[in-house]
Amino acid sequence: MLARMPLSDDPGSNAWKRLHEEPDFAELLESFREIPELGVFNGQLQFVPGQASRMKYETLGTWLLERAREIGSTEAVNDLSKFIEANEIPFQRFSAVEGLRLQRQCNVQPGVRLLPWTDVNQTKSMRYIDEFWHRQFRFPTAAVVGDLKEPKKLFFAPDSDSNPIFDLGFDDPELILCAGLFGPAAPVVLASWVEFPTWFPRSGVSWSFTGPTDSSQDRGWPEKRLRGISTTLPETKNLTDARTGTPSRAA
Repeated sequence: MLARMPLSDDPGSNAWKRLHEEPDFAELLESFREIPELGVFNGQLQFVPGQASRMKYETLGTWLLERAREIGSTEAVNDLSKFIEANEIPFQRFSAVEGLRLQRQCNVQPGVRLLPWTDVNQTKSMRYIDEFWHRQFRFPTAAVVGDLKEPKKLFFAPDSDSNPIFDLGFDDPELILCAGLFGPAAPVVLASWVEFPTWFPRSGVSWSFTGPTDSSQDRGWPEKRLRGISTTLPETKNLTDARTGTPSRAA
């Protein structure tokens, strides 16, 4: 398997062979140092949306051993091989939404869709967010999901000055504002997170909680927006009535 992979000048090197021999941790780290493609784990920062972590060979070793316990050593090394060979990293961005109940998936634009909350994959992040908000007596009912991809080099840099900007595909406030026009209630984004393929070595997970009291989007209202409410509200009410089957008050 490893002999076919273009991982270094010597794909069948002793370093790769030792990974298959279940070495102790010190030997495992020494194997990493002999593989140039793993140099990003030698003290560089790993950036993902909402988080930055200093990566070390020990971090990679812990991840690899945990994967080996889950799926076996051969498949764990295969995962590491996928990471090394990849030029781009696919990932998904999720936003947990309260107040929007869906019967089925709705594609809102290429690569972005709305899902019923019960259709979201039961990952560690999803379960944590679901349990957290249930303890607050708030209940996610839907999720916004974006399928994304970025060059691998964007996720690693030597210092924080290189903090990358990720194209996250959609803007939560704009999408939820649009959904709210059709009622019958105004949805609220409770939290957001990202999911990576299992072969992408990471240090922990991260979430971003917003919630109904979040004021980060409070940018003030110009006078012309205040005047626009009186003309826009009746039209918005008609949209909501048409969706719910309620006779329009404007009729």
